[in-house]
Amino acid sequence: MSMQRPSLSFFPYSQSAEVIKVGSPDRYGKATVSDPVSYPCTIFMNADSEPFMDYMGQQVVYTATLMFPLLVKVKVDDRIRFTDDLGKVQEKDVLAVQFKRDFSKQVIAVKVIV
Repeated sequence: MSMQRPSLSFFPYSQSAEVIKVGSPDRYGKATVSDPVSYPCTIFMNADSEPFMDYMGQQVVYTATLMFPLLVKVKVDDRIRFTDDLGKVQEKDVLAVQFKRDFSKQVIAVKVIV
């Protein structure tokens, strides 16, 4: 799949977020993490404290929804670092990942809920 930005963009991608890949534990039992990679995105904060059903079926209150215009390889075990509306840097676990596709089944955005 191509890492090109789609020709039609629904949101302005003026913010950025860092994806931190979490790997298998090392010999001391601590999870290995990769260097953060920054991607352009749009961040929608959850100001209403709406609940969300995570992948394990538990009801959690999510912090934000991030829309990436690229095919970002992110999974539920990873972490996302971003700056919220008040200028505070937050690092959160990924709760869900959804791929948004156009009519030709090409990925046009990646929606990440943290």
